[in-house]
Amino acid sequence: MAISLYSRVCYINLMAICVYSSVCDINLMAIGLYSSVCDINLMAKGLYSSVCDINLMAIGLYSRVCDINLMAI
Repeated sequence: MAISLYSRVCYINLMAICVYSSVCDINLMAIGLYSSVCDINLMAKGLYSSVCDINLMAIGLYSRVCDINLMAI
C-alpha cells in the first residue's frame, strides 16, 4: 500500500541501522512525507531532519519511542 503505516520490521531497521527499508522508502515518498533533505540526513548521520520528525509525528506514523531510540544511537 502506498499509504501504509510503519511496520514493525521498519522500526527494527531504523533502530538497528538508522535507515529505512526499501518498502518504507517507497511508501513515504508516495505520500509526500519523505523529502530529499530527509534522505540525505538519514544517510549522512542516521537521523531524521527536524521537519521530517514533525511531519511524521503529526500524522501518527512516527512514535516518540522510535524518535528517542534514533536520537540515542
